[in-house]
Amino acid sequence: MSEKRKEHRLRANMPIQIVYGSGAELRGRTENISRLGTYVELPQDIPAGQSVSLVLELPAYTRDASLTGEVRCGGTVFRTNPLRSAEGQQWYGVGIFFTDFPDPRDKEKVSIFVDHLIVEEEQEIKEGLKRRKEKESAHVGAAEKKDLAERRDEFQKEALDLLKQISTRLEALARELRARKK
Repeated sequence: MSEKRKEHRLRANMPIQIVYGSGAELRGRTENISRLGTYVELPQDIPAGQSVSLVLELPAYTRDASLTGEVRCGGTVFRTNPLRSAEGQQWYGVGIFFTDFPDPRDKEKVSIFVDHLIVEEEQEIKEGLKRRKEKESAHVGAAEKKDLAERRDEFQKEALDLLKQISTRLEALARELRARKK
């Protein structure tokens, strides 16, 4: 079954603390994040539908310390699945939707961090395309270079179109979230 995502998820490995139920507390690490939620690896299962309180630790990715550090929010678990066993410990993948941010600044911090990750991802794609072009150029003749250049240009166009679509959708979601907030 194919899953339709409402927002692009970006790799982000950072500490997270989760409190749920009658005060049970878990610590784990995020695998990815979006403006809508996160996917976390935890040493314990949390049932789908469970409300949770989260404390994310945003890394020092910028000189502006006000954009890093702790972020607090509420969430709802929408999925839990077993991942692996390591040293006798079972680990679970837990998908959590963000439901509320008591401090609006924390929501903004997450959004700005996600924007930063998008820019990083775009830069990695551009650098990868550049390395690929350089590698291809070093190993082919004139006719092959022309064919490769055409294919590369088409690939780059498709990749940039996809990034533009992602960016447009993210902007639309941000506007929708701001409108709902009002």
